[in-house]
Order: sequence, then structure tokens, then C-alpha cells
Amino acid sequence: MKAPSTRPAAVLGLDVGKSSHWACLIDRDGEVLASAPVRNREAELDALFASAPAGTLVVVDQFRNIGSLAVRRARAAGLGVAYLPGLAASRAAGLFAGEAKTDERDAAVIARTALGVPDSLSGVPGRGEALEAARALSSQRDHVVACATRDKNRLRAVLLESCLAGPRGRGRPVGPAVAGAARRVRRGVGDRPLRGRGPAGLLALI
Repeated sequence: MKAPSTRPAAVLGLDVGKSSHWACLIDRDGEVLASAPVRNREAELDALFASAPAGTLVVVDQFRNIGSLAVRRARAAGLGVAYLPGLAASRAAGLFAGEAKTDERDAAVIARTALGVPDSLSGVPGRGEALEAARALSSQRDHVVACATRDKNRLRAVLLESCLAGPRGRGRPVGPAVAGAARRVRRGVGDRPLRGRGPAGLLALI
């Protein structure tokens, strides 16, 4: 999906961040009209897009997850939205002065690349709110699963390093601290007692 080919009145480049973005607004002649950080909050983004000239094209380097709010609010303000892929942004960065990688410079690179090389842009597909919510929930689920797996692996390592399993899976009883950690990690094992189990017995529950 390609971005609109018509030359915009101005380009607002957004270097997307988790809690805030850097916004660089340039007109069609390349003059910088504004360059400043903006928090990733609906009210702040609405104020930013309301101050942009009519016909401004908003260009982001991420349109999912942390960039999705900016995309939605730009569209709600009636502005066009496009996406500059990371590979194109990296190649374009070498054409501009300065070597230090900063949010301010990255936003300027996004805006100037969008203005000078519009073929490098991709369109941002439209998505309904339900799909965006489902995507966010899926991302959170993946994060929770990854954290649980990490904690289980950490507990396995602690048990194997601190206790030596005896014959037939019986080892030294674990102390309250280890038993408590095991209980927090393995809430899914029900009410089966963990204290008094050897490391092999605990590992079997994980």
C-alpha cells in the first residue's frame, strides 16, 4: 500500500517513542516550522495536529503499538498519514549532516525524506478500533507469557544451583523463601503444598 503521491503543504515527521515523540514540522520548501517533543497522550497529540497547516502529511517511523495513538489522532484531525520504513530511514539518515543519533535529528530525517523522496513512503492501512484493541491485548498476553517463562526458568536455575537432588527425586527440603517464590511463579498448581518438597519435586511442578 503506497502513500498518496500528491505533494503535501507540509510534512510532520514523528520519531515515535514509548512515552513521547519528537515532532519536526517542515513546509514544502523545506523550512522548519517547529521541532519539539510531544508526549504520547491524546490531548497533546490533538494540540499538535490542530496547529499543523491544512494539508499536512504526518509521517511516522512506527504505526503499530506505540505509534498507533498518533496515527489515530492524526486521522481524527483530518490529516493524511504515511509510514517511513526503518530501512529507508536508515539509508536516508546517511544523506543528512550530523552523525549523532538523536530523536530531534531522526524526526528531521523522517520529515525531509518524506518531502524529498515521497516514493520511499508506505501507506498506513486503516484498522478498526476492535482490531486495534485485539492487537494490544495480544501484545500484552505475549508479554505476560514471556515474563512467566523467564520466571520459571529462573526458578529452575535457583533450585538446581542451591539443592542437590537425592535418589528417587528426594532432596533437601526447600526453605520458606524458595517455597514462596515457587508458589508465586506456579499459581497454576493449585493448593498442592510446596514446602518440604525436594528440588526434583518442585521442578516436576514447573
